[in-house]
Amino acid sequence: MVRFDVDVYFSVKFKLLPIVGSKGIKSLILPSVTLSVWLVAVYIRRIRACILEEINKDYVVALESKGISSSKIMLFHILPNSLLTIITMFGMSIGSILGWNNNY
Repeated sequence: MVRFDVDVYFSVKFKLLPIVGSKGIKSLILPSVTLSVWLVAVYIRRIRACILEEINKDYVVALESKGISSSKIMLFHILPNSLLTIITMFGMSIGSILGWNNNY
């Protein structure tokens, strides 16, 4: 179980962070990291899929043929078009974390 190993590692072995308590912000770090670490892989996979989908569209080929650099195409065209899916996914994951429902 990943959560148990992370909690024990940082709280018992290193004595850096408490597992539970109400000692301010320090007691919130470990539980919040533990709850959100499983979302990192889900986000990375989805961002990659969205970017690859946008790269294959016709407007990217047209922008490349106009001589626009690939970094400008990525920053100003592909990423903004991919963000809608990521923002929607972020909103759903907030509800998932609050309700602790792993539907991914």
